[in-house]
Amino acid sequence: MKDRNTRTAIERGRVANQSSSKRLTSGVVICESFRSGGANSRSLRFASYDPETVSIFEVGLKTEFLDKRARLNLAAYTSTYKDVQLDFFAIFRQVVNGVLLTSIRTTSETTNAPGNGDVKGFEADLTLAPAEGLTLSAS
Repeated sequence: MKDRNTRTAIERGRVANQSSSKRLTSGVVICESFRSGGANSRSLRFASYDPETVSIFEVGLKTEFLDKRARLNLAAYTSTYKDVQLDFFAIFRQVVNGVLLTSIRTTSETTNAPGNGDVKGFEADLTLAPAEGLTLSAS
């Protein structure tokens, strides 16, 4: 049986479970996002690249205490990237009549990095209001 202060929402691929009481709120976020693939029109080669995707999982907790003079927020997350798109500038080189010409001119390129990338982390921030007009924060 669900507590009346607990709610579940599915919104644009995101699942959020949130449970709250007078002093504590917790949540879970699961989502997947992407950047579409394509071809770089700024490239001299008009090279194509694949879509980039990221899957994200995050859990969090927010609490207030000391008569609402203190607030603690905690979050842990992990993200997995696939086919990360990299934009970079390359030196423009051209061969004319068998001679390599170089210049300071550059061209913009986009490519997919090999393998996957993982980002994991933890965030915490604490806010204290020990006296009227004084707020202390740390993160």
